[in-house]
Amino acid sequence: GYKMEKKRIIVYVTGEDAINYYRLILPYGTLGSKNENFDVRFRSAFTPDDLTKTDLVVFQRVDKASGAAYFNLARSRGVKVIMDLDDDLWGVPEWNPAYNFVMQPQVRAGCDGAIEAADVITVSTERLRNVVLNRHPGARVVVVPNSVHLPSIPQRRQNNRTPVVGWAGGDTHEKDMDILRPV
Repeated sequence: GYKMEKKRIIVYVTGEDAINYYRLILPYGTLGSKNENFDVRFRSAFTPDDLTKTDLVVFQRVDKASGAAYFNLARSRGVKVIMDLDDDLWGVPEWNPAYNFVMQPQVRAGCDGAIEAADVITVSTERLRNVVLNRHPGARVVVVPNSVHLPSIPQRRQNNRTPVVGWAGGDTHEKDMDILRPV
């Protein structure tokens, strides 16, 4: 029978936080372990050598001018580029700890440049897709909703009547938890 040539994917993981785990490590790790057609490798930093014999590179939340340069280098070598974005970096509220960082002109320009240079942008919600398309009408934006891998969550006793709330977000979303206070 026909055997597809194995596709090599390099995923750049910049930390051990919820964003990297749920948006990159879990989905791409599962893809690599469950499908023999994909060789998925994780890296903490980009090097041009990574582009040798690579079909696809995946980055999360690129906000530096160097991101667009990396993307363009990859594309010039025939490597496809996905940029994942899980938050509206143009609509960060002032109470958010990341506000001062994302409002810097060079950070916003870095993110915009990376979006322009990527082949595909994956986003977490339809609303975020619309935000990106409003800023970058020609971008190819695909919604990949946030999700939780239920087998990775420890099970609690079934007879406990106290509500149990799990939180997979980062510390920049702490105030978002206010919606749960009435519970």
